[in-house]
Amino acid sequence: MNNIPHEIDSIALFGSVARRDQDSLSDRDILLVSDDASCLITSGQMLKRNHWANANYSWQQLNSFAKHGGLFLQHLKQEAIIIKDKDNRLTQFLSEFTPRPDYTNEIDEAIDFLGLLSAMPDSESGKLWALDVLMVGFRCLAIATLANRAVYHFSLSDILTTLKTMGFITSSERDNLMLLRKYKRAYRSGYFDQAPKWDAVYSSITAVDHGFKLGLDIQKYQPPIVIERVLADNHHRNQNWYFESRKLESALISLSVDKNQLETQNNRQDLLNKIKAPSENSHYFKYDYNEIRNRLVILCKESKDKILV
Repeated sequence: MNNIPHEIDSIALFGSVARRDQDSLSDRDILLVSDDASCLITSGQMLKRNHWANANYSWQQLNSFAKHGGLFLQHLKQEAIIIKDKDNRLTQFLSEFTPRPDYTNEIDEAIDFLGLLSAMPDSESGKLWALDVLMVGFRCLAIATLANRAVYHFSLSDILTTLKTMGFITSSERDNLMLLRKYKRAYRSGYFDQAPKWDAVYSSITAVDHGFKLGLDIQKYQPPIVIERVLADNHHRNQNWYFESRKLESALISLSVDKNQLETQNNRQDLLNKIKAPSENSHYFKYDYNEIRNRLVILCKESKDKILV
């Protein structure tokens, strides 16, 4: 922490490390704020090497969040432990934040995101990808749903307990959905041997689907079919760049690459690493989508399955 440049205006811990309820599955969340973009990148990379999950933002980005009532700011306001704050700027900024009364748009976006589960790769990595997508989409859906009731929870345990109290889920469903943390960590660490059976995957998805009355279309496909669907869907892009990045990810994990194809393996891993660091690579997916898709096409041609594109 002592090596962070002085150009970083504000630093804050948040999430489980700030709540002091972290365990072996927890991320170590840290916020960096500065208008020096290059400094944010280098500082973020340093922290990432030291196993921090950093969220890097400029003041302009935080002001945009505030303008739109972003619930991330409510999260920080409730939980953040500020450890550096030049001119008390972040402290003052968070004290002035007020959530919106209505988060229906965020609910709709979360439901749209969960639509990715309509094409799950039928593989061990595909199971964990689906559960990771479920974790992200469900958490956003639940936070926004509770915020519409002026209830602001951000830890999964608190969210699930409140949803159970409100009748959205049962006690057994709460216990099953708590396992999403384990599966998220397994997926992002590449521990695909920890994938559960498909029955458990469907059970978790169904708990969210029925609890929120979503009517999700849940389907799994053989990996080559997933790739073909992603490539064929190029003319029906979702405006949400993160949605698109996770859809591309489903194709990337579905590729069958020979162990001897080191360059192909490295190219695929580079794209996967970018997807798994969204706060650092949002610009890449927002503005270089065609380049990313072209890289996927090349990888498909080089794969063992020789996917036709």
